[in-house]
Amino acid sequence: MLTEEERAEAIWTYCISREKVLKRLVEKNIMPQDLADTLSEMMLEQLNVNDIPEFRRLSVGEVMAA
Repeated sequence: MLTEEERAEAIWTYCISREKVLKRLVEKNIMPQDLADTLSEMMLEQLNVNDIPEFRRLSVGEVMAA
């Protein structure tokens, strides 16, 4: 059984990996950006973000500044 900390780390790793895969698919012209955005949103909605300590969605400004 995972601890709460290990579970949160696993979920964050999944999220980051998913975004990297979608980004590469778009860069290689395998998938259009709008489809990648849609899939990303669908996968995020399926993830229960309330189970992730300190999770919050970033604003567009925060993402652009990162």
